[in-house]
Amino acid sequence: MKLWLKYSLINTLLGACIALYICCNSTDSSKFQLFISNCLSAFIVSGVSWKLLVKESDFITLNSTVTVGFLVGSVSHYFTFVIWGLLRIICYWTTGNCTDSFGGSPDLFGAFVASIPISIGTLILYGWITIPAAIIGGLILCQIHNQSIN
Repeated sequence: MKLWLKYSLINTLLGACIALYICCNSTDSSKFQLFISNCLSAFIVSGVSWKLLVKESDFITLNSTVTVGFLVGSVSHYFTFVIWGLLRIICYWTTGNCTDSFGGSPDLFGAFVASIPISIGTLILYGWITIPAAIIGGLILCQIHNQSIN
């Protein structure tokens, strides 16, 4: 299995655990959509970041792994809410449910622009968990990979 896929799966699992905690403590009716968008965001951002920033040669450096972990742990917050917004739009188009907080239809502006302050807020609340978790997941994968080639 490719390393980027392993790293994506590790972060998806970590993201699922964090999203499950948030969903269990939330009263919002769209908890399932948040859970799905968090997992998709973790998978996509992890895979793309790993493929772009880590050179999968014989030896993977710790610097590139920490950089990718920091990027994934922080940027995935924004993409979680973008994907959540897009899921809410699809839900509204298909069922008529999933309205915004004022009872209107969700829009692309909200999905892309309003996700910025929301993601900043979640970074403040949960970034101390997501960033180290993504870094530690990458370091463990890096250590296992580097030991296997020796």
